[in-house]
Amino acid sequence: MSFGIFPFLYCFIHSLRYVLLVCYPVRKYGIILFLAISVPAFAQHYDPNAVPDRAKKWYDKARETLLMATDPGRFQAVPFLQKAINEYSGFEDAYILAGSIYEKTRKYAEAIPYFEKANLIDSAYFLPGYYMYARAEAGVGNFAKALRLIGLYLQQPDLHESSRRDALLWRAHYEFGLKSEEQHIPFNPINLGDSINSVDPEYFPTLPIDQKTLIFTRRVNNVKEDFFISHLLPDSQWSKAKPLILGSQFLGNRAGG
Repeated sequence: MSFGIFPFLYCFIHSLRYVLLVCYPVRKYGIILFLAISVPAFAQHYDPNAVPDRAKKWYDKARETLLMATDPGRFQAVPFLQKAINEYSGFEDAYILAGSIYEKTRKYAEAIPYFEKANLIDSAYFLPGYYMYARAEAGVGNFAKALRLIGLYLQQPDLHESSRRDALLWRAHYEFGLKSEEQHIPFNPINLGDSINSVDPEYFPTLPIDQKTLIFTRRVNNVKEDFFISHLLPDSQWSKAKPLILGSQFLGNRAGG
């Protein structure tokens, strides 16, 4: 009877040894493989120093083009940035710069895909850029998303006070836009032509009682705010807008107060 047990034990131990030697490594490597796939998805980090030199070359070429170009010529930098991205698909700075070119010229729909890609690569690195990302989303009517983005931007602990005031001002605009959207208040802005509108943001228009003078705020080069004034001409066209008071440019939001 004991003779009958030993073959059974031998087979059992042999099978167990097979399980330990063969199955355990499969499970172990399975765990390692899972970790190898999962960790990058939760801990992505953009390192500008890791960008290949060939991609940096095209990025630097784009920056040189921007320094030399006037506003209409800024788009000449985009093909260089696209070449940089083709060299290195994780080149977050290239996506951010391309998006900023479109955002500055109010081509918001074109800017958003670049901002979305930059955000996917490393949202923490892109956080200071949420200001223009929010403007682009608001520019296409996504006020709820713009509010979320500007809210995250405002959470930066080292945000400069003038930048904070500016962001709070735009947050109020987004809140108004969202409220108008929810209440179905019609909003159909009309471009008044190059006498009034430019590539820079214009807002807070005011018409006196005679309805023949237009005063508004323009953010020159998207940095300095100034009051501008235009007069209605006999042919019902607006005169070329000029600064209301020469030398009145202020950094931040001082033009508003």
